Amino acid sequence: MSVLLSSLKSLVTGIKAMFSGKAYFQTEDGKQIHVQFNPEQFRITKTAQYSSSADKENPYIIYSGMVLPQLEISFFFDTSGIKELSKIGSVIESDVTVLTNDFSNLVHLKPDLHRPPIVKFVWGSICFPGFVKSVSTTYTMFNKNGMPIQAKVDAQLIGIPEKSEAKIPLESPDRTKSRVVSERADIWRLAGTEYGDISRWREIALANNIMDPFDVPTGTVLKVPALK
Repeated sequence: MSVLLSSLKSLVTGIKAMFSGKAYFQTEDGKQIHVQFNPEQFRITKTAQYSSSADKENPYIIYSGMVLPQLEISFFFDTSGIKELSKIGSVIESDVTVLTNDFSNLVHLKPDLHRPPIVKFVWGSICFPGFVKSVSTTYTMFNKNGMPIQAKVDAQLIGIPEKSEAKIPLESPDRTKSRVVSERADIWRLAGTEYGDISRWREIALANNIMDPFDVPTGTVLKVPALK
């Protein structure tokens, strides 16, 4: 009996040492799921969205906002050298799915939350909060009985905005401008250039007491008000 207890304690100690200092995923309830081997690299992608005008004579680009950031990461598991005690006391190899299933479960619905859990990928100075979009597990080695003992896990996370990130209002600067009407800059083009939206020409028309936007002579100086 003492031999079995000693073997079990050695196993637990070995597992704790194996995960010490490793990257991990932390769920919003505080549970930590560690990787076995730190990843060689991972990718965080941040993308801005833009749209362009259909006006070929006076084209412009409009900033539409930020796409939620994404994290792509791969890591490996190998239990071929890890032994565990069976119910009858014999030493057997560990099934790698015992470790990989915790990551696959992060895409599952939590009944109490009505959604999958929010997780944080944490490693050193990196902390990426978000939802797990996908987890793909590739089993790469098996023992003689067909039990998987090596696996590669590819995961994708969709980030969530940080509370500290202030929303940038899509509006003109908070000062009134003056612009001159020309053949290439009528009231609609001015609205598109200054506001990013040609339908806002009425703001300019109202500020300049314009009744007919088609009857604005070239060379007219227009006041372009700041959007409130």
